[in-house]
Amino acid sequence: MDLDGCWALIESVRADVNPSWDDMDWRFGEAMIERLAALPPADIVVFQYFFDGLRFQVHSDRVWQAARLIQDGCGDDSFSRFCAGLISLGPEWYGRIAADADALAEHPAVRGIAAGTVDRYALQMETFEFSAYEAYEQATGIEDGLWTAADDYTPGEPYPWTAPTDSSRRLPRLEALFPESAAFFR
Repeated sequence: MDLDGCWALIESVRADVNPSWDDMDWRFGEAMIERLAALPPADIVVFQYFFDGLRFQVHSDRVWQAARLIQDGCGDDSFSRFCAGLISLGPEWYGRIAADADALAEHPAVRGIAAGTVDRYALQMETFEFSAYEAYEQATGIEDGLWTAADDYTPGEPYPWTAPTDSSRRLPRLEALFPESAAFFR
């Protein structure tokens, strides 16, 4: 398992689940648990390593502001789930959003949220966020075993990412889609 393998697994699960945003977290997360549990436990640990790195990469003030606009508020746990949701969108959308959080304004789910046809919290992916932990337990029978295994994991190379830098908190396209939230958070 490497970063490309991590993305390939995410893309494979995306291709196999119903594309409707209704219950996407549950459907995507459960499918990911099933796929991960079929892998060797060492691969699950490495998947989590890269997942954590991807989440770190989008853990920025601008992305948090985007989450607040889209969801009309966003606490710590909700933001962590939101970052997991960004990873679930796949490498193309993830890359666009990591480069410019305002690119979320172009995503169909966000447009659906703005139009009222998609649940405001559709991008929160708690089941997916913890899928490797559940899969590791299923694969090994060790409850909460991934916590220890992840702590003991020594990567062959460090994360290929750096901490995001925020040049501006303004997100004009998202603010236009969610004017009530934008007015509240100014």
